[in-house]
Amino acid sequence: LHHADPTCASGAVSSGPELPKPVAGPAGAPEPCGGPRIRTATAPDGARAPPSLAELQLLRI
Repeated sequence: LHHADPTCASGAVSSGPELPKPVAGPAGAPEPCGGPRIRTATAPDGARAPPSLAELQLLRI
Protein backbone atom coordinates (compact mmCIF):
# COMPACT_ATOMS: atom_id res chain seq x y z
CA LEU A 1 0.00 0.00 0.00
CA HIS A 2 1.52 3.31 -1.08
CA HIS A 3 0.55 6.45 0.78
CA ALA A 4 1.08 9.93 -0.61
CA ASP A 5 2.49 11.34 2.63
CA PRO A 6 4.21 8.92 5.02
CA THR A 7 3.88 11.34 7.97
CA CYS A 8 0.11 10.96 8.15
CA ALA A 9 -0.03 7.21 7.43
CA SER A 10 -0.74 5.17 10.55
CA GLY A 11 1.64 2.37 11.32
CA ALA A 12 -1.13 0.47 13.11
CA VAL A 13 -3.15 -0.01 9.95
CA SER A 14 -1.56 -1.87 7.09
CA SER A 15 -4.36 -1.52 4.56
CA GLY A 16 -7.91 -0.24 4.10
CA PRO A 17 -11.05 -2.02 5.23
CA GLU A 18 -11.97 -5.25 3.51
CA LEU A 19 -15.44 -4.84 2.06
CA PRO A 20 -17.65 -7.84 1.28
CA LYS A 21 -18.20 -8.80 -2.34
CA PRO A 22 -21.37 -7.36 -3.91
CA VAL A 23 -24.33 -9.69 -3.98
CA ALA A 24 -25.98 -10.79 -7.19
CA GLY A 25 -28.79 -8.72 -8.74
CA PRO A 26 -32.25 -8.41 -7.24
CA ALA A 27 -34.09 -11.59 -6.36
CA GLY A 28 -37.02 -10.81 -8.62
CA ALA A 29 -39.11 -8.13 -10.20
CA PRO A 30 -40.60 -5.60 -7.79
CA GLU A 31 -44.26 -5.93 -6.94
CA PRO A 32 -46.56 -3.42 -8.65
CA CYS A 33 -47.91 -0.87 -6.21
CA GLY A 34 -51.33 -0.44 -7.83
CA GLY A 35 -53.18 2.77 -8.53
CA PRO A 36 -52.59 5.94 -6.55
CA ARG A 37 -54.84 6.67 -3.62
CA ILE A 38 -56.45 10.04 -4.14
CA ARG A 39 -58.25 11.56 -1.20
CA THR A 40 -58.67 15.08 0.10
CA ALA A 41 -56.82 15.95 3.24
CA THR A 42 -58.95 16.65 6.28
CA ALA A 43 -57.98 18.56 9.37
CA PRO A 44 -57.88 16.63 12.64
CA ASP A 45 -60.67 17.26 15.17
CA GLY A 46 -62.79 19.17 12.65
CA ALA A 47 -60.44 22.15 12.69
CA ARG A 48 -60.75 24.78 9.99
CA ALA A 49 -58.25 26.88 8.09
CA PRO A 50 -57.19 30.26 9.47
CA PRO A 51 -59.24 33.25 8.29
CA SER A 52 -58.25 34.94 5.06
CA LEU A 53 -56.90 38.47 4.95
CA ALA A 54 -60.26 39.75 3.69
CA GLU A 55 -62.06 38.15 6.66
CA LEU A 56 -59.56 39.65 9.10
CA GLN A 57 -60.04 43.10 7.59
CA LEU A 58 -63.82 42.78 8.01
CA LEU A 59 -63.32 42.00 11.70
CA ARG A 60 -61.37 45.26 12.18
CA ILE A 61 -64.37 47.38 11.11
